[in-house]
Amino acid sequence: MVEPQRTFVLWLVGLSIFILIVFIVSIRVVGAAVAGDSWSTNSTALPAVRHNIKALNFDNKLWIFSGTPSNQKVYRSSDGETWAEEGSDVFPVSLINYRAATFTVASIEYMFVTGGSTGSGVDEVFRSLTGASWTTFTDSLPSPLYNHCTFVHDDLLWSIGGLDDSDVAQDTVYSSSDGTTWSTIGTLDTVRSQHSCLSFHDQLWVIGGNGASGEVNTVSSSFDGITWTDVGTLPDTILSHESVVYDGRMWVLGGLDGVSELDTIYSSTDGVTWVEVGNSALPAATRNFGSAVFEGRIWVIGGESSGGTRDVHFTDSIVGNISVSRPVITPPDIARNVADIQNQPGDVSDANLPLGWVAQIAADGTGYPIRFFWLIAAGITVIGTGLGLLAIAKGNIFIPATGTVAVSLMWFAFGDGIIPFVGVVVIGAITLLTSLIVRESVAA
Repeated sequence: MVEPQRTFVLWLVGLSIFILIVFIVSIRVVGAAVAGDSWSTNSTALPAVRHNIKALNFDNKLWIFSGTPSNQKVYRSSDGETWAEEGSDVFPVSLINYRAATFTVASIEYMFVTGGSTGSGVDEVFRSLTGASWTTFTDSLPSPLYNHCTFVHDDLLWSIGGLDDSDVAQDTVYSSSDGTTWSTIGTLDTVRSQHSCLSFHDQLWVIGGNGASGEVNTVSSSFDGITWTDVGTLPDTILSHESVVYDGRMWVLGGLDGVSELDTIYSSTDGVTWVEVGNSALPAATRNFGSAVFEGRIWVIGGESSGGTRDVHFTDSIVGNISVSRPVITPPDIARNVADIQNQPGDVSDANLPLGWVAQIAADGTGYPIRFFWLIAAGITVIGTGLGLLAIAKGNIFIPATGTVAVSLMWFAFGDGIIPFVGVVVIGAITLLTSLIVRESVAA
């Protein structure tokens, strides 16, 4: 190779690497340093002020029920920002301080609302498949409960702590295989109400709340619901907050420190060490709100701070699979399976797709098999490399940019995720190095 050609090629290679580094830094570092530290607000998104509520992600929609002011309304939203009432006053009773979860019974997923208060605690459980029609199971809970927690863990529905109809705090742990018949599993080490609960890393977690002597910041965990261990402490005492699992971590949002509403967010990967996300990251200090993970974002809905609010807040970052519209590519070998699951929006990576193909199903039932993009990118890389090597063999200058093309294509086709990103970077690097080695060999 003559010196000008060598200099020119190396200059282009260096420029390509620089552009790739800038691309990586701008997308992965600057743009998304922490998944939940940046939020947006849709003011007055709800049709009416709502607090003392819980939220659910069900049937590719967000849902809230009843709450304060007293009402029997059910609201839903397919995008988190535009809300509408389901029917007219379809919830069976006016209810506050209830708890809610989605739970599967006999292979059918339902929305469950457990306990709550109509002026005193109730022991009913309410169940719905559609949000428009509800079944009431009277005397279902072992005792009236409100300000307790309800969540799913290990294919069971759990209820922990809370206040009874005499406003006495409880420490009992219940579970149910069908959401209507409950068994006593054990007890907490202390009573707890206005706390939150999660299933995370194969353990049950109880976070903050009111204890026997007031507000607590204790984080407790258990593998079986019988034996409990205090494993960590939050930076503040917190009650009337919300907790979610998001981006591989537990998150604690807002709440009350016993005096004032909070706008803080804490997260932890192990329940032992908790760090604040951002600096007062929530757009508004709030308590007694609903929260859920929906379409790759954390949502904070309604709530109370010097009165109720209609606001809806959501994280700017998107983590995980979402079901927004994209160009639809359906290879013949998975078309049948996509059709089979058209009524199950969201991430259906475990929906028995052949050969481990991963697909997402949009709200209208259309699917886009993600791994199909791997074949496209791999094909472009191989063809591009082959053409480049052919050009080298003929003594022409070849700009080894096929790796960068593959990276860009795969990045935008795949969306988020560090594993596919590392994979395509490796593909690009191998392409680049192979082209250079062959080029040097021919030149020699």
